[in-house]
Amino acid sequence: MATLLSSPTQALAAEPLTPEERQIIHQAVLEKETFKIETEATRRTDDALARVFSTPFYDVTIIQHSDNHTQEESALLTNLDGQMVELKAPNTNQPLPDLQRLLNKDFQIKSPQDAFLLEEAMDILYPIRTTFGNEDLNQKAVLENGNQWLFIRGAFFEDLKGFVFKTDASGNITDASYALRIPANLPIQPIKRPNQSLTEVEKQAIHAAILKRDKVEIETDITKLESKALIRAFSAQFYDTTITRRNNNYSSESEVILAMQKGQVIEIDRPSTNQPVPELKKFLKKDFQLKSRQDASILEEALDILYPISEGYGSEDMEHKAIRQNGNQWLFIRGVFFRDLMGFIFETDNSGNILSVDYSLEIPDNK
Repeated sequence: MATLLSSPTQALAAEPLTPEERQIIHQAVLEKETFKIETEATRRTDDALARVFSTPFYDVTIIQHSDNHTQEESALLTNLDGQMVELKAPNTNQPLPDLQRLLNKDFQIKSPQDAFLLEEAMDILYPIRTTFGNEDLNQKAVLENGNQWLFIRGAFFEDLKGFVFKTDASGNITDASYALRIPANLPIQPIKRPNQSLTEVEKQAIHAAILKRDKVEIETDITKLESKALIRAFSAQFYDTTITRRNNNYSSESEVILAMQKGQVIEIDRPSTNQPVPELKKFLKKDFQLKSRQDASILEEALDILYPISEGYGSEDMEHKAIRQNGNQWLFIRGVFFRDLMGFIFETDNSGNILSVDYSLEIPDNK
Protein backbone atom coordinates (compact mmCIF):
# COMPACT_ATOMS: atom_id res chain seq x y z
CA MET A 1 0.00 0.00 0.00
CA ALA A 2 1.55 3.27 -1.14
CA THR A 3 1.86 6.22 1.24
CA LEU A 4 1.19 9.71 -0.19
CA LEU A 5 3.76 12.18 1.11
CA SER A 6 3.43 15.98 0.78
CA SER A 7 6.47 17.88 -0.38
CA PRO A 8 8.15 20.14 2.18
CA THR A 9 7.25 23.16 0.04
CA GLN A 10 3.54 22.30 0.05
CA ALA A 11 3.58 21.65 3.78
CA LEU A 12 5.37 24.95 4.44
CA ALA A 13 2.96 26.94 2.26
CA ALA A 14 0.00 25.60 4.20
CA GLU A 15 1.29 26.68 7.59
CA PRO A 16 -0.45 29.82 8.91
CA LEU A 17 1.61 32.79 10.05
CA THR A 18 1.59 33.81 13.65
CA PRO A 19 0.35 37.37 14.37
CA GLU A 20 3.91 38.31 15.31
CA GLU A 21 5.30 37.03 11.99
CA ARG A 22 2.59 38.80 10.03
CA GLN A 23 3.29 42.09 11.81
CA ILE A 24 7.07 41.82 11.27
CA ILE A 25 6.66 41.11 7.56
CA HIS A 26 4.05 43.84 7.14
CA GLN A 27 6.33 46.37 8.85
CA ALA A 28 9.26 45.33 6.65
CA VAL A 29 7.16 45.94 3.54
CA LEU A 30 6.07 49.37 4.85
CA GLU A 31 9.68 50.33 5.45
CA LYS A 32 10.67 49.13 2.00
CA GLU A 33 7.78 50.73 0.11
CA THR A 34 7.80 54.49 0.56
CA PHE A 35 4.34 55.68 -0.49
CA LYS A 36 3.44 59.32 -0.75
CA ILE A 37 0.28 61.11 -1.85
CA GLU A 38 0.22 64.68 -3.11
CA THR A 39 -2.85 66.71 -4.02
CA GLU A 40 -3.25 69.81 -6.14
CA ALA A 41 -6.65 71.53 -5.90
CA THR A 42 -8.26 74.49 -7.67
CA ARG A 43 -11.67 75.99 -7.00
CA ARG A 44 -13.99 76.12 -10.02
CA THR A 45 -15.24 79.60 -10.83
CA ASP A 46 -17.82 78.77 -13.51
CA ASP A 47 -20.77 81.16 -13.59
CA ALA A 48 -23.24 78.31 -14.23
CA LEU A 49 -22.10 76.43 -11.11
CA ALA A 50 -22.37 79.56 -8.96
CA ARG A 51 -25.90 80.29 -10.18
CA VAL A 52 -27.21 76.72 -9.83
CA PHE A 53 -25.44 75.33 -6.76
CA SER A 54 -24.94 76.59 -3.21
CA THR A 55 -21.50 75.09 -2.64
CA PRO A 56 -18.12 75.48 -4.36
CA PHE A 57 -16.57 72.67 -6.39
CA TYR A 58 -12.90 71.71 -6.54
CA ASP A 59 -10.85 70.10 -9.29
CA VAL A 60 -8.33 67.87 -7.52
CA THR A 61 -5.29 66.16 -9.02
CA ILE A 62 -4.13 63.20 -6.92
CA ILE A 63 -0.50 62.15 -7.41
CA GLN A 64 0.58 58.85 -5.83
CA HIS A 65 4.32 58.17 -5.52
CA SER A 66 5.99 54.90 -4.60
CA ASP A 67 9.45 53.50 -5.12
CA ASN A 68 8.48 51.95 -8.41
CA HIS A 69 6.03 54.29 -10.07
CA THR A 70 3.99 57.48 -10.03
CA GLN A 71 0.26 57.45 -10.70
CA GLU A 72 -1.98 60.44 -11.31
CA GLU A 73 -5.76 60.75 -11.31
CA SER A 74 -8.36 63.50 -11.19
CA ALA A 75 -11.39 63.95 -8.97
CA LEU A 76 -14.14 66.52 -8.42
CA LEU A 77 -14.95 67.32 -4.80
CA THR A 78 -17.50 69.51 -3.08
CA ASN A 79 -18.52 70.41 0.45
CA LEU A 80 -21.65 68.57 1.56
CA ASP A 81 -22.87 69.25 5.09
CA GLY A 82 -19.40 70.31 6.19
CA GLN A 83 -17.57 67.31 4.71
CA MET A 84 -15.58 67.02 1.50
CA VAL A 85 -17.14 64.38 -0.75
CA GLU A 86 -16.17 63.21 -4.21
CA LEU A 87 -18.72 63.72 -6.95
CA LYS A 88 -18.97 60.62 -9.12
CA ALA A 89 -20.99 60.18 -12.29
CA PRO A 90 -24.03 57.92 -11.79
CA ASN A 91 -24.15 54.79 -13.94
CA THR A 92 -27.40 53.07 -12.97
CA ASN A 93 -31.01 53.87 -12.10
CA GLN A 94 -30.68 55.73 -8.83
CA PRO A 95 -32.01 58.68 -6.84
CA LEU A 96 -29.64 61.61 -6.37
CA PRO A 97 -30.63 63.22 -3.07
CA ASP A 98 -27.15 64.66 -2.50
CA LEU A 99 -27.23 66.44 -5.85
CA GLN A 100 -30.61 67.92 -4.96
CA ARG A 101 -29.27 69.12 -1.60
CA LEU A 102 -26.39 70.91 -3.33
CA LEU A 103 -28.74 73.10 -5.38
CA ASN A 104 -29.33 76.74 -4.53
CA LYS A 105 -32.60 76.95 -2.63
CA ASP A 106 -33.86 79.68 -4.92
CA PHE A 107 -32.91 77.91 -8.16
CA GLN A 108 -36.00 76.94 -10.15
CA ILE A 109 -36.65 75.39 -13.54
CA LYS A 110 -39.43 77.52 -14.97
CA SER A 111 -38.22 78.07 -18.52
CA PRO A 112 -35.92 76.63 -21.20
CA GLN A 113 -33.33 79.24 -20.18
CA ASP A 114 -33.29 77.81 -16.64
CA ALA A 115 -32.99 74.28 -18.05
CA PHE A 116 -30.07 75.19 -20.31
CA LEU A 117 -28.32 76.87 -17.37
CA LEU A 118 -28.66 73.65 -15.36
CA GLU A 119 -27.46 71.62 -18.35
CA GLU A 120 -24.37 73.85 -18.60
CA ALA A 121 -23.62 73.15 -14.94
CA MET A 122 -24.17 69.40 -15.45
CA ASP A 123 -21.76 69.47 -18.40
CA ILE A 124 -19.08 70.68 -15.99
CA LEU A 125 -19.84 68.20 -13.21
CA TYR A 126 -20.67 65.20 -15.40
CA PRO A 127 -19.09 65.74 -18.83
CA ILE A 128 -20.24 63.41 -21.59
CA ARG A 129 -17.33 61.12 -22.44
CA THR A 130 -16.18 60.98 -26.05
CA THR A 131 -13.31 58.52 -25.62
CA PHE A 132 -14.99 55.91 -27.83
CA GLY A 133 -16.83 58.27 -30.17
CA ASN A 134 -19.50 60.97 -30.21
CA GLU A 135 -22.59 58.72 -30.05
CA ASP A 136 -23.60 59.89 -26.57
CA LEU A 137 -22.82 63.52 -27.35
CA ASN A 138 -25.04 63.36 -30.44
CA GLN A 139 -27.98 62.29 -28.24
CA LYS A 140 -27.58 65.23 -25.85
CA ALA A 141 -30.89 67.08 -25.43
CA VAL A 142 -33.26 68.74 -22.95
CA LEU A 143 -36.89 67.55 -22.85
CA GLU A 144 -39.86 68.83 -20.89
CA ASN A 145 -42.37 66.11 -20.02
CA GLY A 146 -45.10 67.41 -17.74
CA ASN A 147 -43.50 68.26 -14.41
CA GLN A 148 -40.27 66.49 -15.42
CA TRP A 149 -37.22 67.97 -17.06
CA LEU A 150 -35.12 65.31 -18.79
CA PHE A 151 -31.44 65.98 -19.47
CA ILE A 152 -30.42 63.33 -22.01
CA ARG A 153 -26.74 62.33 -21.73
CA GLY A 154 -26.55 59.49 -24.22
CA ALA A 155 -28.03 56.21 -25.44
CA PHE A 156 -28.52 53.01 -23.46
CA PHE A 157 -29.27 50.16 -25.86
CA GLU A 158 -32.59 51.20 -27.49
CA ASP A 159 -33.41 53.75 -24.79
CA LEU A 160 -31.85 56.96 -23.54
CA LYS A 161 -30.05 57.77 -20.31
CA GLY A 162 -29.81 60.95 -18.32
CA PHE A 163 -30.85 63.08 -15.37
CA VAL A 164 -34.49 63.55 -14.39
CA PHE A 165 -35.52 66.60 -12.35
CA LYS A 166 -39.08 66.80 -11.06
CA THR A 167 -40.58 70.19 -10.22
CA ASP A 168 -43.70 71.50 -8.56
CA ALA A 169 -46.06 74.01 -10.17
CA SER A 170 -43.77 76.89 -9.16
CA GLY A 171 -40.64 75.33 -10.70
CA ASN A 172 -39.06 74.26 -7.41
CA ILE A 173 -37.05 71.04 -7.79
CA THR A 174 -38.65 68.30 -5.72
CA ASP A 175 -36.61 65.30 -6.87
CA ALA A 176 -33.42 64.47 -8.77
CA SER A 177 -32.52 61.06 -10.19
CA TYR A 178 -30.61 59.28 -12.93
CA ALA A 179 -32.33 56.89 -15.34
CA LEU A 180 -31.06 54.40 -17.92
CA ARG A 181 -34.44 53.64 -19.44
CA ILE A 182 -35.82 56.91 -20.74
CA PRO A 183 -37.94 55.92 -23.77
CA ALA A 184 -36.40 57.10 -27.02
CA ASN A 185 -39.83 57.49 -28.62
CA LEU A 186 -41.38 59.99 -26.24
CA PRO A 187 -44.00 62.07 -28.13
CA ILE A 188 -42.19 65.32 -27.31
CA GLN A 189 -39.60 67.33 -29.17
CA PRO A 190 -36.29 68.44 -27.65
CA ILE A 191 -36.29 72.06 -26.58
CA LYS A 192 -34.67 74.18 -29.26
CA ARG A 193 -31.39 75.62 -28.13
CA PRO A 194 -30.95 79.39 -28.25
CA ASN A 195 -29.27 80.67 -31.40
CA GLN A 196 -25.59 81.00 -30.59
CA SER A 197 -24.46 82.18 -34.02
CA LEU A 198 -23.13 85.70 -34.35
CA THR A 199 -24.60 88.38 -36.58
CA GLU A 200 -22.44 89.82 -39.34
CA VAL A 201 -22.25 93.09 -37.39
CA GLU A 202 -20.93 91.21 -34.33
CA LYS A 203 -18.40 89.30 -36.43
CA GLN A 204 -17.10 92.47 -38.07
CA ALA A 205 -16.87 94.33 -34.74
CA ILE A 206 -14.91 91.47 -33.14
CA HIS A 207 -12.65 91.16 -36.19
CA ALA A 208 -11.96 94.92 -36.13
CA ALA A 209 -11.14 94.78 -32.42
CA ILE A 210 -8.62 91.98 -32.95
CA LEU A 211 -7.01 93.82 -35.86
CA LYS A 212 -6.74 96.91 -33.68
CA ARG A 213 -5.19 94.91 -30.86
CA ASP A 214 -2.83 92.81 -32.96
CA LYS A 215 -1.26 95.08 -35.51
CA VAL A 216 0.49 92.85 -38.02
CA GLU A 217 3.51 94.14 -39.89
CA ILE A 218 4.24 92.37 -43.16
CA GLU A 219 7.63 92.57 -44.85
CA THR A 220 8.53 91.08 -48.21
CA ASP A 221 11.94 90.20 -49.61
CA ILE A 222 11.54 89.74 -53.36
CA THR A 223 14.04 88.26 -55.79
CA LYS A 224 13.34 88.03 -59.51
CA LEU A 225 13.98 84.56 -60.89
CA GLU A 226 16.17 84.89 -63.95
CA SER A 227 16.83 81.83 -66.07
CA LYS A 228 17.22 81.24 -69.79
CA ALA A 229 14.83 78.31 -69.48
CA LEU A 230 12.12 80.47 -67.87
CA ILE A 231 12.58 83.19 -70.50
CA ARG A 232 12.39 80.71 -73.40
CA ALA A 233 9.38 78.77 -72.09
CA PHE A 234 7.22 81.35 -70.28
CA SER A 235 5.84 84.81 -70.94
CA ALA A 236 5.27 85.58 -67.24
CA GLN A 237 7.85 86.95 -64.83
CA PHE A 238 8.54 84.89 -61.70
CA TYR A 239 9.60 86.08 -58.25
CA ASP A 240 10.94 84.23 -55.21
CA THR A 241 9.24 86.01 -52.30
CA THR A 242 9.92 85.68 -48.57
CA ILE A 243 7.01 86.97 -46.46
CA THR A 244 7.70 87.91 -42.83
CA ARG A 245 4.76 88.60 -40.51
CA ARG A 246 5.30 90.28 -37.14
CA ASN A 247 3.01 91.37 -34.33
CA ASN A 248 3.35 91.85 -30.61
CA ASN A 249 3.35 88.14 -29.84
CA TYR A 250 5.05 86.29 -32.64
CA SER A 251 6.93 86.35 -35.92
CA SER A 252 6.45 83.92 -38.80
CA GLU A 253 8.07 83.50 -42.18
CA SER A 254 7.05 81.74 -45.37
CA GLU A 255 8.42 81.51 -48.89
CA VAL A 256 6.34 81.52 -52.08
CA ILE A 257 6.92 81.88 -55.79
CA LEU A 258 4.76 84.52 -57.47
CA ALA A 259 4.07 84.96 -61.17
CA MET A 260 3.19 88.29 -62.80
CA GLN A 261 1.58 88.44 -66.20
CA LYS A 262 -0.12 91.52 -67.66
CA GLY A 263 -0.04 93.20 -64.25
CA GLN A 264 -1.78 90.31 -62.47
CA VAL A 265 0.09 88.54 -59.64
CA ILE A 266 -0.65 84.86 -58.92
CA GLU A 267 0.91 82.53 -56.37
CA ILE A 268 2.38 79.34 -57.81
CA ASP A 269 0.87 76.47 -55.84
CA ARG A 270 2.64 73.12 -55.82
CA PRO A 271 0.15 70.47 -57.02
CA SER A 272 -0.35 67.55 -54.65
CA THR A 273 -3.07 65.41 -56.25
CA ASN A 274 -4.45 64.43 -59.66
CA GLN A 275 -5.43 67.82 -61.05
CA PRO A 276 -5.28 70.08 -64.09
CA VAL A 277 -2.74 72.92 -63.94
CA PRO A 278 -4.29 75.52 -66.26
CA GLU A 279 -2.26 78.44 -64.86
CA LEU A 280 0.95 76.75 -66.01
CA LYS A 281 -0.36 76.54 -69.57
CA LYS A 282 -1.52 80.16 -69.30
CA PHE A 283 2.02 81.30 -68.45
CA LEU A 284 3.64 79.51 -71.43
CA LYS A 285 4.74 81.50 -74.44
CA LYS A 286 2.30 81.06 -77.30
CA ASP A 287 5.08 80.01 -79.65
CA PHE A 288 6.70 77.54 -77.26
CA GLN A 289 6.34 74.00 -78.59
CA LEU A 290 7.32 70.54 -77.42
CA LYS A 291 8.68 68.99 -80.57
CA SER A 292 11.99 67.55 -79.44
CA ARG A 293 13.99 66.28 -76.52
CA GLN A 294 15.76 69.63 -76.44
CA ASP A 295 12.45 71.49 -75.98
CA ALA A 296 11.53 69.09 -73.18
CA SER A 297 14.88 69.67 -71.44
CA ILE A 298 14.30 73.44 -71.50
CA LEU A 299 10.85 72.99 -69.98
CA GLU A 300 12.17 70.58 -67.33
CA GLU A 301 14.82 73.12 -66.31
CA ALA A 302 12.08 75.73 -65.87
CA LEU A 303 9.96 73.32 -63.82
CA ASP A 304 12.97 72.63 -61.57
CA ILE A 305 12.99 76.34 -60.67
CA LEU A 306 9.23 76.72 -60.13
CA TYR A 307 8.65 73.32 -58.50
CA PRO A 308 11.98 72.15 -57.04
CA ILE A 309 12.08 68.50 -56.00
CA SER A 310 12.41 68.31 -52.24
CA GLU A 311 15.43 66.42 -50.95
CA GLY A 312 14.54 66.81 -47.27
CA TYR A 313 13.64 63.13 -46.85
CA GLY A 314 16.34 61.67 -49.03
CA SER A 315 16.98 61.48 -52.74
CA GLU A 316 14.32 58.92 -53.67
CA ASP A 317 12.23 61.40 -55.68
CA MET A 318 15.32 62.85 -57.34
CA GLU A 319 16.39 59.36 -58.44
CA HIS A 320 13.12 58.96 -60.37
CA LYS A 321 13.36 62.32 -62.14
CA ALA A 322 13.02 61.75 -65.87
CA ILE A 323 11.44 62.88 -69.15
CA ARG A 324 9.32 60.42 -71.10
CA GLN A 325 7.37 60.73 -74.32
CA ASN A 326 4.22 58.68 -74.78
CA GLY A 327 2.60 59.53 -78.10
CA ASN A 328 1.38 63.12 -77.86
CA GLN A 329 2.13 63.25 -74.14
CA TRP A 330 5.33 64.45 -72.55
CA LEU A 331 5.76 63.15 -68.99
CA PHE A 332 8.00 65.07 -66.58
CA ILE A 333 8.54 62.64 -63.71
CA ARG A 334 9.06 64.40 -60.35
CA GLY A 335 9.15 61.47 -57.95
CA VAL A 336 7.52 58.28 -56.72
CA PHE A 337 4.05 57.85 -55.22
CA PHE A 338 3.63 54.40 -53.66
CA ARG A 339 4.09 52.00 -56.63
CA ASP A 340 3.49 54.65 -59.29
CA LEU A 341 5.24 57.81 -60.36
CA MET A 342 4.11 61.40 -60.05
CA GLY A 343 4.70 64.38 -62.27
CA PHE A 344 3.47 66.79 -64.93
CA ILE A 345 1.80 65.66 -68.15
CA PHE A 346 1.93 68.03 -71.14
CA GLU A 347 -0.34 67.00 -74.02
CA THR A 348 0.43 68.35 -77.47
CA ASP A 349 -1.05 68.28 -80.94
CA ASN A 350 0.85 66.87 -83.90
CA SER A 351 2.65 70.18 -84.36
CA GLY A 352 3.95 70.28 -80.78
CA ASN A 353 1.57 72.97 -79.55
CA ILE A 354 0.69 72.40 -75.89
CA LEU A 355 -3.02 71.66 -75.46
CA SER A 356 -3.24 70.93 -71.72
CA VAL A 357 -1.16 70.58 -68.56
CA ASP A 358 -2.03 68.14 -65.76
CA TYR A 359 -0.41 66.74 -62.65
CA SER A 360 -0.77 63.03 -61.90
CA LEU A 361 0.05 60.72 -59.00
CA GLU A 362 -0.70 57.62 -61.07
CA ILE A 363 1.88 57.51 -63.83
CA PRO A 364 2.74 53.80 -64.31
CA ASP A 365 6.32 52.91 -63.42
CA ASN A 366 7.06 50.89 -66.55
CA LYS A 367 10.73 50.13 -66.02
